[in-house]
Amino acid sequence: MIDEIVAIHVRVPLTRVFRISVGSSTHSETVIIGVKSGEVRGFGEAPPSVRLAGESIGTVLDTLNLIHERILKAETKGEIYEVLQRIHGGPALKAGLEGALRDLTAKKGRLSPRDLWCTRAGVYTDMTVSLDEPERQAKEAEEFVKMGFKALKVKLDGNEEKNVERIKAIREAVGDIPIRVDFNTALKPHRAYKHMRELERFDIELFEQPVRNVRSLLPNKLDTPIFADESAYSVSEAVRLIEDGIDGIVLKLAKHGLEGARFLLDFAKRSGAMILVGCTSETGVGASFLTALAASGADFVDVDSDVHLMYKIDDRTAPKEGYRSVPDEGFTAIRTPDDVPKEVVINKRRRSL
Repeated sequence: MIDEIVAIHVRVPLTRVFRISVGSSTHSETVIIGVKSGEVRGFGEAPPSVRLAGESIGTVLDTLNLIHERILKAETKGEIYEVLQRIHGGPALKAGLEGALRDLTAKKGRLSPRDLWCTRAGVYTDMTVSLDEPERQAKEAEEFVKMGFKALKVKLDGNEEKNVERIKAIREAVGDIPIRVDFNTALKPHRAYKHMRELERFDIELFEQPVRNVRSLLPNKLDTPIFADESAYSVSEAVRLIEDGIDGIVLKLAKHGLEGARFLLDFAKRSGAMILVGCTSETGVGASFLTALAASGADFVDVDSDVHLMYKIDDRTAPKEGYRSVPDEGFTAIRTPDDVPKEVVINKRRRSL
């Protein structure tokens, strides 16, 4: 069924430094995975995160090297998925291979993701304001609103006094646009509720991962919903959080894979929980799948990882005034490995029988 697998390790500089409460980044590093069947190729993206799921570029490439023969020898798609199910962990690698298979199917049938599992033609994404001094965050927020984004996600840390200054400055700069707050685990558990109540007066739409163990905040005592990101580090843990009454879950390829994320989206809908489709280090390839996922029924969308990349890899779904359109044909615009700019390629591995 599959004649060739290619793994393209890329490192793409950002146009600006991106900061959160636990660190900063100056580039996006990820793996583009391609599969070939006959004359058609499908592509997906494996965006590993050591912090979120204990997965690195090295583990993605090493695990793929271990399983590639079994994938190439598989005679059906079902047999390939059986190989993936036997992998312990590895959500980013699974996302890359699952996406490549989905893209291959869509391209062979000249189908849009809307023909397969999307319910909307596109989605509005928020734009993330990097952690910084209040006046700089307010300026960046204002810039994003001028670009047409209809909602903002603001990164905060454990400095409660400065957080109030940050949100106050941003609210004054952008008016009544929706603001979502992400702490990335920065708050102290015994102070979390007091501080979030301080921020609620600025009309916050949701709070994301206030403390390391978000389960310790259940049941939610606020009017504002609380979402789990770092705490929902796997499909099974996300299910447990939903069953325990969490308001919402942040879905990411780096934690849940593609098919796992689709399962959780459906499970959350049936359970009454909300879903925010989020991103990590994806280029336009991964962002295309996240756009399709979000268009299948997400409540909130935070797919902006490709906006500040210095080199674009598949910008077909890039946001226009905050709106990301689902592709008309295939999940990605990548047709061959050579479509990935050579300036960002660290190495390229091909495997065939």
